[in-house]
Amino acid sequence: MRAAVHWTVLAAGVMGSLPGAWGAEVPAPRPHPERDFDVYQPTGKATRIQAVEAPIIDGDPSDAAWAKAVPIDEFYQLDPDTGQPGSEPTVVRFLYDETNLYVSIYAYDREPENIVATNKSRDGMLGVDDTLRIYLDPQNTRRNSYYFEMNSLGARVDALIQNNTDYIKEWNTIWTGRAMRMDDGFSVEMAIPFRDLSYDPDKPDWVVEISRNIRRKGERIRWGAISAATSFSDISNSGTLTGITGINPGLGLDIQIYGSLRYRFDWQDPKRETTSFRAGGNAFYKITPLLTGTLTVNPDFSDAPLDVRQVNTTRFLLFQPETRDFFLQDVATFEFGGRGFASGFNYYYPTDKFKC
Repeated sequence: MRAAVHWTVLAAGVMGSLPGAWGAEVPAPRPHPERDFDVYQPTGKATRIQAVEAPIIDGDPSDAAWAKAVPIDEFYQLDPDTGQPGSEPTVVRFLYDETNLYVSIYAYDREPENIVATNKSRDGMLGVDDTLRIYLDPQNTRRNSYYFEMNSLGARVDALIQNNTDYIKEWNTIWTGRAMRMDDGFSVEMAIPFRDLSYDPDKPDWVVEISRNIRRKGERIRWGAISAATSFSDISNSGTLTGITGINPGLGLDIQIYGSLRYRFDWQDPKRETTSFRAGGNAFYKITPLLTGTLTVNPDFSDAPLDVRQVNTTRFLLFQPETRDFFLQDVATFEFGGRGFASGFNYYYPTDKFKC
């Protein structure tokens, strides 16, 4: 497939000013070189800044630092008009310093009052909302990625994607994301610490994908892998983000400590009180970028959410997903026969045999 038109999002005058000028009229399309989507893999650049220049993550893209970033604005539809420019322009910028990757996405919209936003919960179901997604594959596997998603209300979702199929939403990490509604669309900003990711410091180029959903139009927009057959989790033909060098991996050690204090009073004679305390924890150490050692002491469910309440009126077992970080680390390594973990085949446990 080929396309000959796409949206331009920055006029020459804007390039020399702060991104505060973005909240203006939605820009018009301009011609650009044809693309052969059978082989097309776009390339973008991340711009290095000093820590003191880091933008404030509040959803407002007017920070001076964003003017230094190279904009990415060439996006195409997967649906409904495969290979055509997105019906609404999208602009993405990447900055980084020694410890964080910063992402700014401006989603223009001629009808901002019709932007769909229904969910503000963490790791909620954003499938019915207008959303923006970032996929990061620091190891250049083109199979495994870190997934970050936001809507215009600032709801955040993070997950692991394994083998371009397994979507492991139980994974959580520490990152910052904020959104802001504008007169001509909405904007999101993210700050993702490098210590949250497994990466090779000697690889300055990362596989990256960017996508946008415009729900009222049934429109999927992506940066790379322009095909209607492309799954939302597929990064095999995605673009490349270059220039990520000189970052600090830290110690590569994460420690989680938890404890539970229990009190019991027996009313029957002889009455008595008992108090007990139990401590435990997990440790994760990145031995190499591709190998993580894990240690757990007194593992329990204190770091797991409550099971979803289900009523079973059948003779079949109910299953609940594993949510503890220790058991989710590199979980796809242990899948068998090509069966994805998202299918509930391997790491789900039956409620009548293993229940807390």
